Amino acid sequence: MPALKVAAKKVKSGELGDEHEARPDDWIDIGVLDDHSKPLYLKKHKIDRPETGFTLLVDRMPAKAGIDPLNKMVDRKPDDNVIAVTKAAVP
Repeated sequence: MPALKVAAKKVKSGELGDEHEARPDDWIDIGVLDDHSKPLYLKKHKIDRPETGFTLLVDRMPAKAGIDPLNKMVDRKPDDNVIAVTKAAVP
């Protein structure tokens, strides 16, 4: 099971402002941030489906992780790009 699952949605607008959903096909930053929002991991990944899973290894306890964590892309809801990281129990 992936440790991080991200969802991507792409919307395009026509000349008259009509919107339609388009399949994602972009290189987007996937990141893991510390408690000061400094990247512990930040790398572009090809996102070409609505949901993608990642397992990432960092050298310190992260605070947040997600897609486009530094909000470089145009996004109507940038607050939902990252989630808090919780420590998982290891069996």
